[in-house]
Amino acid sequence: MLSPNMCLAPNNHLRIILLTVLMSFFLVACGPGEEPDPTDVSDAGVDDVGVDDGGVEDDTGPEDTGPEDTEPEDTGPEGCPEGQTECGGTCVATEVDPGNCGGCGVTCEAGEVCAGGQCALTCQQGLIECEGTCVDPQTSNAFCGASGSCDGADAGAICEAGTICSGGECAPTCQQGLLECGGTCVDPQTSNSFCGAGPDCSQDPGEQCGTMKACYEGVCSTVVLFEQVSYDPAVTFQDAPDLMQTRVGVAWDGTNLWTSSGGSATGNRLSRHDAFGNQQQYYSPGVDIRSIFPKGDGTSPLYMRPFTSNEIYVQTAPGVFELDVTLEGAIASQASVVWDADNDEFIAMEDGVVTRWDESGALLGTVTLSGFGELYPEENVEARAFRLAWAGGFYLTYVNGRLWAWSEEGERIGSTLLNDAGIANSSHFSFSYAQGRVFVLDEPEGTWRGYDVGL
Repeated sequence: MLSPNMCLAPNNHLRIILLTVLMSFFLVACGPGEEPDPTDVSDAGVDDVGVDDGGVEDDTGPEDTGPEDTEPEDTGPEGCPEGQTECGGTCVATEVDPGNCGGCGVTCEAGEVCAGGQCALTCQQGLIECEGTCVDPQTSNAFCGASGSCDGADAGAICEAGTICSGGECAPTCQQGLLECGGTCVDPQTSNSFCGAGPDCSQDPGEQCGTMKACYEGVCSTVVLFEQVSYDPAVTFQDAPDLMQTRVGVAWDGTNLWTSSGGSATGNRLSRHDAFGNQQQYYSPGVDIRSIFPKGDGTSPLYMRPFTSNEIYVQTAPGVFELDVTLEGAIASQASVVWDADNDEFIAMEDGVVTRWDESGALLGTVTLSGFGELYPEENVEARAFRLAWAGGFYLTYVNGRLWAWSEEGERIGSTLLNDAGIANSSHFSFSYAQGRVFVLDEPEGTWRGYDVGL
């Protein structure tokens, strides 16, 4: 029998029972030999009902909110068009942009362009890029005759010792009596560009003879080609009034003077005159004419070159023409093809470059009229740039009332004024040599004036 002091109150008895149960649970959870962590303040296995676990981290804890290992967000323009790239906040085409050529910040140097994403040289007309340098393939001893991309077979030839590049071909050093000056073999006794040049032309290039002077025995001397400083017309006759549009020259076949016009293939394009210029008959050959000429002043038959054509026609009956020959290569559409009777050649000019063909139409080469359009810029304006005549062994050109004579080598050797000659563009179209005279028409339906200048 227990004493009253030993008796437990019902509540105390219940607490003892609960404490015993909890201790048994800890012993089972820790397993044999394990002691419970006295600092563990977890729920000790109580069912998860959303009670806070006191902040202890486990696999079901809060999601990691630290910085992610990702690339910074692009702050440039959104969605550049196809073929463009974002560089410094701007969409650019790196295939052609010289400031971003092939990639952002890649800048082409002065004188270069961006092509295909690569910087490349830009060479002036007549030059080509070879191994990073602009060269003239007509005179370059390292790339003689080069063309196109200047690679492989297009790189031209390397001229060996004792040769120079001339006209795109390696040629032997200049013959005795000639000097190599500016990539060309010249005679310093007669060259107007290198008159009196010394043995080393690069150090002693001689003198460039000016207007109205020519190189004679190595000295620039005044030329007296024309006996007078100006000439009055020796003959005049009235233009055929029913010819249509622009007159394009006069020719003499030994019996008749013929005047012609261009601008269309229809209507009256050819007029026959007697030896004194009296109009006789009109013809409609159905051709837009640019020049008429015989093969030698005063000879027959008559020949004709149409507008923008390489074909030369021969007159088989008055006003009737048949194809005679086709000239090789390019000819300016407005050029007057005429005949060089001293050398039996067809000739035509464009911007001071005379092209030559033999009687069969085969291309013979070119002659550059030295200084054409440079001393007198108006020489390269409109009809003045492609109207040419031949007489007395000289090329003849006409500019605003002044007649110029040039040697076969292209040197300017004399000039004279043609008094009262027309100076309109149509007058320059009419410029021609016939009946031993230089002819110029002042205006359509006006007056033809013929000047006897002694050639």
